[in-house]
Amino acid sequence: MTDETFMKLPFAFPKANISTFKLTKVHAEFLAAFKPIPYDCCVNSCCCYAGPHAAATAYPYCQEPCYNPEGHPCKQFTYVPFTPCLTTYYQNKSFIEKSSYQANYHHEPGKIKDIMDSKNYARLCKEYVTINQKHCPYRFFNHPQDIVLGMLTDGFAPFRRCKQTCSPLLLYNYNLPPEICFHLQYILCIGVIPSPKKPKDFDSFFWPALEELLKLAMGVRAFDAA
Repeated sequence: MTDETFMKLPFAFPKANISTFKLTKVHAEFLAAFKPIPYDCCVNSCCCYAGPHAAATAYPYCQEPCYNPEGHPCKQFTYVPFTPCLTTYYQNKSFIEKSSYQANYHHEPGKIKDIMDSKNYARLCKEYVTINQKHCPYRFFNHPQDIVLGMLTDGFAPFRRCKQTCSPLLLYNYNLPPEICFHLQYILCIGVIPSPKKPKDFDSFFWPALEELLKLAMGVRAFDAA
């Protein structure tokens, strides 16, 4: 519901003892363990103020300053962590049943029906996960709880006049059957690179996701409802 509608709830239900919007928002964020993270970025969307550019005072592509005279960032990119979403999924037995598709998939030689039939996937399944040049004692996608993610990004013009463009960063969960893994409720949007232009350093916007993926490669604690 909108903020305006929420403000009217105490008048519609005077005996319900409804908390203020601020308290309700804080409580919801606590339960969800979900908090978007703002990162400073170039006013022309050239790059994000993260990773190799974290200590810069002017962006290397357009030389625009990072901060205005008051010391505030000229622009920000909002990153949405996806690990809380993945761990929450495994508290849902229905979702766990659906996500067993990848673990139970059987490859038929000479046939390509899904991503699990690709040479790249087969190669990864034989490789040990490597973090900081150290081999972990497990291979890619060999455990039923491992998650296969794919990323998609493409610029589009949000308005009729194509003078500005923005780029969403989307994650697909290939543990799910192909007939549902592209459904809206299962797509994870981890951020939208803001307009007005296409980024010149796309990797800088993906840097927070890379850090999160490295943590996931080591494994995160999660409750499995199954």
